[in-house]
Amino acid sequence: GSIDRRFDFSCPSADCSSLPPYRTGDTHTLVLTGTGGLGDLYGTGTPAFIMNNTGVESIVASLQVPGVANVPQVYEKAWDPRDGRVLPGWPRRVDGFPFYASPITADVAGLGLGRSAIEGNDTYFIHAFQASGLEAPGFPKYTGQWQAFAGVVADPLMNGQLVYAIPTREGFVFTWKVAGDTALNDSWWHYRHDEQNTGTYGVDTRRPASILDLRVVGGPQPLLAWTASGDDYMVGTADRYDVRWSNKPITSSSFWSATPLAGAPAPQPAGSQQSMAVGGVSGSAVYFAIRTLDGAGNISALSNVACVGRCRT
Repeated sequence: GSIDRRFDFSCPSADCSSLPPYRTGDTHTLVLTGTGGLGDLYGTGTPAFIMNNTGVESIVASLQVPGVANVPQVYEKAWDPRDGRVLPGWPRRVDGFPFYASPITADVAGLGLGRSAIEGNDTYFIHAFQASGLEAPGFPKYTGQWQAFAGVVADPLMNGQLVYAIPTREGFVFTWKVAGDTALNDSWWHYRHDEQNTGTYGVDTRRPASILDLRVVGGPQPLLAWTASGDDYMVGTADRYDVRWSNKPITSSSFWSATPLAGAPAPQPAGSQQSMAVGGVSGSAVYFAIRTLDGAGNISALSNVACVGRCRT
């Protein structure tokens, strides 16, 4: 899927590059296909508006000469929404029309230089332009198929390794491991911003990861111990824990009727080891479970269930 800016390695000339020299530049652009998106490219807290545009002069020229297959020039363009100015280093020439597509933004460079704007087009290339307008390392990607809508950047294994995935109109899904900071994958990482397609910049739709290693540590004063999840899956710091106990096995639905256990600590950064004293419980078998909440009220899935006493197997 990755290319070295050439269609054919046996062709060393610029004519075989993804942006051949016969595609002219334009002084004016307009929107014809695709949609836009917002993204904090510089990491300053102020988003840019990013959208593909078509060159006015090149598309007019391509339509004026019957029987001649002139090629319009397409651009990825970024503006400062505060004053409408085009950002320095933009627009960037691209090699095709992004039909029914929109850009997403995430750090796929891993250079500590902010996020990139990522979008594919109908010549099967996928570009990732950094805030400076330069292509991110490892891009463009090539699918050989027409990409559909927008890709997504995520950390599916929650281990810090970001993955870029995009479907094609032919029904295939392409995935690549990409460099990048998972903490910067929170700007516009999905079609219409997020998994819920809200189209609202800044809304927090990502819940904390569920705790998977809850356990009872024995001793004169038993402890519950676990590895902290984050504010967004395994990134950042959550807001609070909801710890509950019951004399019956706890399920996702019965959790809310279980008894709250006082004394839960404030969450620490994701990956930290945490514990709390177990007190005020009774019964021959006591089951424990946790849900984690973030500041926006997103609630994690149920943790694994820990038990002390004559536990059911």
